Amino acid sequence: QNGGPPILLGAVSPIAIDRVGHLADGFIASPGKHDDVRKLQAAVNRSWKASGRTGKPRFVTLAYYSLGPNSLARGVSNLRQYFAFIGTRAEQITTQILNRPQDVKNTIREHSDLGADELIFLPTIPDMDQVDRLAELVK
Repeated sequence: QNGGPPILLGAVSPIAIDRVGHLADGFIASPGKHDDVRKLQAAVNRSWKASGRTGKPRFVTLAYYSLGPNSLARGVSNLRQYFAFIGTRAEQITTQILNRPQDVKNTIREHSDLGADELIFLPTIPDMDQVDRLAELVK
């Protein structure tokens, strides 16, 4: 990594999270419920300290969103199709889509409270107005 870009690992298994401490510069958390993301962050921090690292790992979080009329049904359909290879777990992922303005605002606050270094919003539908709708909420 000397001179290269930071390396972030993303995983949920304990063995993979343990690798963050000695192999990476930080962690990227999949979209999930606030408590689940907090638990992942705590596990990453333990791995970091157990590996004798100083400072703190970079912690990046993700959130799916779909804003506007009829957008949720389209977002759910797109994620179901995208994650079809994991079977019934795809349905659980679709429940993570932020669809209401207040949910987006709450997610920003929650991830900020967690100390996330970055929050990446992933639109679940390809309409360009999704970026505009999100921008209006984060001004």
